[in-house]
Amino acid sequence: MGTSLFTDASMNTGQGAVAAWLRTPDGLSKILVLVPHIKPQEGELLAGLLGLVLWHYRGAPSPLIWNLDNPHLVERLKARVSEPLFLTIQSRLAGVSVQHVRAHAGIAPNEACDRACRWGVQKGESLLGGKEARFVGQGPDPWLLFDARSLFKEWERYVALTEVMCERYLPALRGGSGNGGMEAD
Repeated sequence: MGTSLFTDASMNTGQGAVAAWLRTPDGLSKILVLVPHIKPQEGELLAGLLGLVLWHYRGAPSPLIWNLDNPHLVERLKARVSEPLFLTIQSRLAGVSVQHVRAHAGIAPNEACDRACRWGVQKGESLLGGKEARFVGQGPDPWLLFDARSLFKEWERYVALTEVMCERYLPALRGGSGNGGMEAD
């Protein structure tokens, strides 16, 4: 089995959510992060950065295929655009193929990210119940939900935040260690 990353973002007035769905040969990780309201393109790039950081913490099993449902972002990532937001992502793309997948075409991981983002925007704060992070959702692979709205306003802080989140919750993300002391809903 290969390694696949699907990402998405959803923004609403005042807040947003970004999701990363990572399948590696040793398991599945699903992360949903509440963020302040940002541009949709920035949200999709943040979701990608989260997935790439998680992939590196999972041992970077190559090759990784990053699936995006935004063809414009795929083109810009492949063109190696020299804007700061893209440079942050591009510095982590060694061993990664970026490809476009059609939105709302029934591709299960892509649809899961889309639903999770909308769910996070609508209910994320109440699901957290005042906690920094918790597992939410049904089944054997719940989403790990984080509230990062007050913790970053710029890319550098987000990079550091994603690394801290992965370090803190890596046992839970790898599976086999339960939920890292967090309960699933």
